[in-house]
Amino acid sequence: MLSTLSRRATSALPRIRTLTPQNARHPFSTTRIASRPRLPATTTPLSSQFTNLTTTQASRRTLTTAQKWKLGFRKARKDIWRKNPIVLPLALLSVFSATCLFAYIAYVEVTQVAPQYTKFPPPMAERLRTAVYYTDVDLQPQKAMAAYKDAIHIGLEMGLHQYSDEVLGVHLQVSHMLEKAGLVSAAVKVLEQTRAGALAWVYRTRRSRSLPQKPTVTTPVDPNDTSKEAVEKRIRQATGEAVGASSDEQPENTPDPAKEAEFQAWEDRQQSKVLKKCVGMSMKLAELYESDYMQDLEKAEENQRQAVELCLTEMNRRVALGLPVGNQTKAPTTIAEASEEDDGWMNLEEIAVALKDLADLYFTQGKYDLCLPLFIRASDVMKAAEGDAPTCKQPFLMSSIGATMGEIAAAPKPIAGMRAPREQVIAQARQWLDKARDVAAKIDPQGQEAECNEACVAALQSLGELARLENKPDVARKHYRDALSIAQRLEEPGLVEGVKAALKEIKAQ
Repeated sequence: MLSTLSRRATSALPRIRTLTPQNARHPFSTTRIASRPRLPATTTPLSSQFTNLTTTQASRRTLTTAQKWKLGFRKARKDIWRKNPIVLPLALLSVFSATCLFAYIAYVEVTQVAPQYTKFPPPMAERLRTAVYYTDVDLQPQKAMAAYKDAIHIGLEMGLHQYSDEVLGVHLQVSHMLEKAGLVSAAVKVLEQTRAGALAWVYRTRRSRSLPQKPTVTTPVDPNDTSKEAVEKRIRQATGEAVGASSDEQPENTPDPAKEAEFQAWEDRQQSKVLKKCVGMSMKLAELYESDYMQDLEKAEENQRQAVELCLTEMNRRVALGLPVGNQTKAPTTIAEASEEDDGWMNLEEIAVALKDLADLYFTQGKYDLCLPLFIRASDVMKAAEGDAPTCKQPFLMSSIGATMGEIAAAPKPIAGMRAPREQVIAQARQWLDKARDVAAKIDPQGQEAECNEACVAALQSLGELARLENKPDVARKHYRDALSIAQRLEEPGLVEGVKAALKEIKAQ
């Protein structure tokens, strides 16, 4: 009874509620008692929650494509160096190298390749590019020849003159291509045909200019003849028209004097340029005939002599007309450098080179009586061309004159046309050689030191030969040693060996 009462009493009392932690465990239990989540004190209605969600989605802004790329690049930039420490620098270097390469190719195309084709019509230039490719890049003579022929045919159809710079240049390029392919005989044939046609055009044009114009001859018409042709002839004679013209033909317009004068000026200048090219073709033919492919010294001498004859003939003609003997401007290296003052003819330096080449050929053949006046003439022309600024070409020509006189003095028999005594020839040769050394010493050696040294070596060798002719071995030995010391600085084995051989000959005597 008491127990029952106590239970009832205790149940009537208010119970104190203790909160148990969520992670608390019962003393004799191994499982965690999950606590029931409780709702917040204030709950929001469902309609209000849906309104807030809609507002949040509406306020969220969508990124544009550019912004997405920017974020992507920014993220990649942070990781690219860390993930690719070796590949990335190599990639950047490759891009930079490729850019520089393409820039250089574009520069060469604009400055070197394109100017070569600016004077040609576009269809002709296209075929020339193909021909040059099969000449310089992939040598195929048949394809190159076909492209060159097409280019010439297109140029003539489009109004280019047969002997203009463009057409003649293509002919010369054909010869170069054949020579490069080893077809020297074909190259010689092309040069000879081109030269013959060009010279014929020059002489024919000049002859037609010098001839007087033929007057028009009118035949009398019988006044009693009543035929239709006779009546028309009498009418045309009365009105001053040409008798031979038919009734269907219209009278030709008189040529414009200004255009006629302009064409004649172009033709005169073109004749000089064609003659200059003919001289160059003759010199090239001499070189080809003298080469190992042909080995025809007679033809080489003939062509070299023809080149000099063309030079001298044109020089005399220009003197008679009151024109300068040589072109007053330097030869242009590119088309852009050509000026209106250039009359197309050779300058004095080029004339001197032509004379020197023929003199060298005569010297190798032992024709000293023929090469001596050519060397002297070439030296005078070169001196006039260079004026107050001499180059090493002058002492080289002077040493050649001294060497030629030395060979004349050393000849066992007197040469025809040389009546001076031997001692006088030796003295004159020594004067030329000493003068060559003095001129070489006064020249600024910048950029031409090797040429001046070669001229000095040649002069010293010739002085040594003259001393040997006069039986002065000590003087000859001194000259040879001086020549050897200069030749060793040039690093030319052939020149050094020649001087050493001369020293050995003196020691053997």
